Amino acid sequence: MKPIFIWPILCGMLLAVGCAPVPPKASHASTPVIVVRADNEILAYALRYGTLSAEEQRKEHALVMQAYNSNKQDVTNRMKAALVLSLPASRQRDNARALALLDEIQRDTAADPDTKAVSSLLKEYVSERQKLEENAAKLGQKAADERKRMEVLQARTDELQQKAESLQQKLDELKNIERTLTNRDQVKPK
Repeated sequence: MKPIFIWPILCGMLLAVGCAPVPPKASHASTPVIVVRADNEILAYALRYGTLSAEEQRKEHALVMQAYNSNKQDVTNRMKAALVLSLPASRQRDNARALALLDEIQRDTAADPDTKAVSSLLKEYVSERQKLEENAAKLGQKAADERKRMEVLQARTDELQQKAESLQQKLDELKNIERTLTNRDQVKPK
């Protein structure tokens, strides 16, 4: 076989190998995948609630909490109450109450898998937000304490500055007295 005919065959083989499908990479992380139906009533409610005005949210909060209080066993009522208390757009947020409701939903055997999946996701979000809020409060307190400490130090610095100025003034007066005494002694004839 002539070398001229080998090159096209080699190029064809390389193209065929280059176009072969790449085997999928194995995932090292064992992150569970949560699949929730897009027609989920709870998700639709969450989307609708996020678009309400502050006054409408207040009214909706009252209705949802009334429905929850009248039937605490209903999973939908509990989930709606948890959403009202935990959504980022909610003006009625209460992390502790939301987490308690979400825990109840997770333990409830009557809750469907989609509701449990949404409650699990929401619980993680609320827990993380609660940690961040606690850290922000701690940092705010540290900043306030540091600001107070700086004010005390500034007051102490001002006080020391005033004392230094007072001492300098007294020293200058003593120097003037010494100069006048020295001048008097030099003026007296002996």
